[in-house]
Amino acid sequence: MERRSWLWRRKSSEGETESSGGSMSSHSERFSDDQIYSNQSFQSPEITSKAELQPEELEGDVKTLSQKLSEALLNISIKEDLVKQHSKVAEEAVEEKAENEVLALRQQVEVLTLRNSTLEDRVCHLDGALKECLRQLRQTREQNDEAIEKKTSEWQTTKDELEKQLSDLRSQLQSARKTEPSVEMEEK
Repeated sequence: MERRSWLWRRKSSEGETESSGGSMSSHSERFSDDQIYSNQSFQSPEITSKAELQPEELEGDVKTLSQKLSEALLNISIKEDLVKQHSKVAEEAVEEKAENEVLALRQQVEVLTLRNSTLEDRVCHLDGALKECLRQLRQTREQNDEAIEKKTSEWQTTKDELEKQLSDLRSQLQSARKTEPSVEMEEK
């Protein structure tokens, strides 16, 4: 910042030397020249030269510009048609891809449905077989329980009969001992 102020001071000091060396009119001349140059900078040389053209030349320029405009519009129209075609092709591609995906998913669903149906049939078959096995097991247990009870009852009856016979034989033996003392000695 010090440098800028120094440059400003220097310029002002140079201006003072010029103004002191020259007249005040030179300063006003410079100011008016700046205004003239600034006014001219707003208008380009093309505009000033076109303003001086004849009506025939203007009509030619208008026709040229009209042709350029129509070419640009035609070009835009062609590009819009191309964009529409591209978007249509893209939409068709997306639709085709979606249809292919849907078809693949449907096939997958059919395969899984068939597999599920097969598994359900197998489960039903195995469930039926399991129920049949459980029924046979229950029936076999009942038959075994009945057979065991029957055999136990038969054995109990046989045991009771044998115990009765043993008891009868013991009582016969005791009565025979009482009646015949010689039997006792023979036993020993």
